[in-house]
Amino acid sequence: MLGFIKKDLFIIKNNVKSLLIAIVIYALFVFSNDMDGSFILPFMVFMLFISTFSYDDYNKWNAYAVTLPKGRDNIVKGKYASIISLTFIAILLGTVCSILVYTLKNRLDLEQVLFSTIAYFTTILIISSITLPLLFKYGSEKGRIVLFVMIFGIFSIISILKECKDIVISSSLLSFFQQYGLFLLLVISILMMITSYFLSKKIILKKEF
Repeated sequence: MLGFIKKDLFIIKNNVKSLLIAIVIYALFVFSNDMDGSFILPFMVFMLFISTFSYDDYNKWNAYAVTLPKGRDNIVKGKYASIISLTFIAILLGTVCSILVYTLKNRLDLEQVLFSTIAYFTTILIISSITLPLLFKYGSEKGRIVLFVMIFGIFSIISILKECKDIVISSSLLSFFQQYGLFLLLVISILMMITSYFLSKKIILKKEF
């Protein structure tokens, strides 16, 4: 499995210029705005990771990988290990940058930084848990289209719900989400990644290359 992870990291390494651009954009965004821009780096890393599927499809990597011992299993394990590792590293770098920037601006709030770190980490995990099975199932091109349609549908539903004035949320429920919402989101993201892994594994075991 280690070789599969190294392969993805090597592909991303070839796009290191994009990462440098992301860091520059992040620095400019944070210094020129009061908003937290630490989401930029993990999001860019996630997009670069998605590009590894295009490289795999173009070079017919999976057709070769399935001939290796435990090839199908390692294809899935490698992708999930790669995205979790890359997300963790990107979030860590983004957090360190945020602390440095806000320290220089005398506006350091460690509680807010921690909140943002967990929120962005769980967000990437949730997006990944949805994206990976689609990419395994439909390939890089069709998978992106299906993902776009899904995300568009989710945002459409959220927009419709926001317009519904009749929806009333109890104060006790709001208080619960304010206190435990982030922890609940973290648990949900982990459960989604576990479910996503087994779903992707099932897809790969049945797929013909």
